[in-house]
Amino acid sequence: MIVNKCSEILLAKSKKLYGNYRDNCTVVQRMLEKYKKLYPNISDYSIMHFIDIAEFCDMIMDKQKLENLNEDECYCLLSAALFAHIGFGLNQEIMNRYVDKLGIQKQAEELTFFQVMSKYHVLFSACLLEEYGDIFEFPSDLHKYAIIRMLHFIGENGTAPVQLEEALVLNNQNVIRLKELAAVLAVGNQLAELKNANIDLSYDKFDKYNSEEIVGFVERNVVRSIKVKDGKLVIEAGGSDSAYTLIERKVNLIIDNFGKIVSSLSDRSDYSLNLFSIVSIELHRLPSAETAEKIYLNKEIEESWTDEDRELFQKLSPEERVFYADYLSTEFETTKFLVEFAKTNKAVLEGLEYRVKSPKSLYNKLYQRVEKSFFDSLADVVRYTIILDPEDYVEQIRFVITALHEKNWKIYALKNYWTNDGFPYNGVNTKFKNPRNYRIEIQFHTKESFDVKMSKEDHDLYEQRRVLEPGCDEYNRILQLQLNLYSNMEYPKNIALLDNI
Repeated sequence: MIVNKCSEILLAKSKKLYGNYRDNCTVVQRMLEKYKKLYPNISDYSIMHFIDIAEFCDMIMDKQKLENLNEDECYCLLSAALFAHIGFGLNQEIMNRYVDKLGIQKQAEELTFFQVMSKYHVLFSACLLEEYGDIFEFPSDLHKYAIIRMLHFIGENGTAPVQLEEALVLNNQNVIRLKELAAVLAVGNQLAELKNANIDLSYDKFDKYNSEEIVGFVERNVVRSIKVKDGKLVIEAGGSDSAYTLIERKVNLIIDNFGKIVSSLSDRSDYSLNLFSIVSIELHRLPSAETAEKIYLNKEIEESWTDEDRELFQKLSPEERVFYADYLSTEFETTKFLVEFAKTNKAVLEGLEYRVKSPKSLYNKLYQRVEKSFFDSLADVVRYTIILDPEDYVEQIRFVITALHEKNWKIYALKNYWTNDGFPYNGVNTKFKNPRNYRIEIQFHTKESFDVKMSKEDHDLYEQRRVLEPGCDEYNRILQLQLNLYSNMEYPKNIALLDNI
């Protein structure tokens, strides 16, 4: 799975190693999805978190040194980032066993199950690979060893560099610069944690919080951007005083750890010998939502609101209103591109007037059906449906993905339902995100698949099926009726070649 520059380099230098990495991505994604279902109210350690880690590693590495990484270094760096959080889904029995193995009984005694999991799960990931790592078919024992050592390093927040070898030499004579790669990974992981983390919750009392309190726990829109400028990593943050104070505390820890990591890389004083492109990390505060003078909204969108939409928009917190408006500001350029694409490529933008989630829908999702973080609740605020001709369906989807990538919208999910014969739906659903973690969703259909999806018959069958117990006779009967609706349509050319992400 190509998620960053490092994975592109890996593919270019070794298709064999890339294939192993891609296969492991598929397995880990399923593991993380399962953990998210077990612990829905924790920080997001889905495959999206891995993508964030990988992208931050790209960001903080010297571009030329990144290009010069050998294939084994690329593989180990990506794999360590991928496996970093698989230890989060352990049960109590296995966790206790790893607590004993790591010798952290005393530290763990005073913490709850979730607190132990949050604090030590990267080390648990290392333990899992040590015990069960052979199922991932690593290229060699040295590759596996390198990945595990890097996980121990970042699991200890990069504060135990003496435990890491300077480098490992493989049988093909490639050198894995273990210390330097681990240093980059440690900082990349900390930045991803900063971007996605929730503040410290009392997990054992979580059920006692009301919806508004839960939403208030999320560090929503506090970290506005993380970018490199003039050799410095600049973190811009806003929000209320209390939210900013939390971020400030986290960033100060990252700054402190970065200094320790850089100084530990070598006894030599030559900074150029490490892989970093940055020499320092800074935190800049932006004006809070409460002090913002005006919220700018797309006039067309605002005019489409009902009176109820306007009322509920005002019920959102000041910070949420600013974030929502800012989010919608990204919509204009994307809509313009897709409109032009449709004009020149025999495509149809269906339901364009409904491309933006209304304040009513957003409010209900945030305050009445609180299941996800603030960012996740906004995942489909901007969504599109594109109708394509079956003949060049796959080719045009790939074109859109590439074009959006050039506009800094990177794909993080693609589901090809055409190849899933057991699911009553045909289409390709994609999700993209930009550097500010704003997300858009695009569904790709043929005229036939869209017409069936929107038909009253399919809708009625779905409503009947969704209230039934999966697997019962009536459920299976209705499911088969839905499958029949999709079975006789023309399938797009080469649709099986479009990989899921």
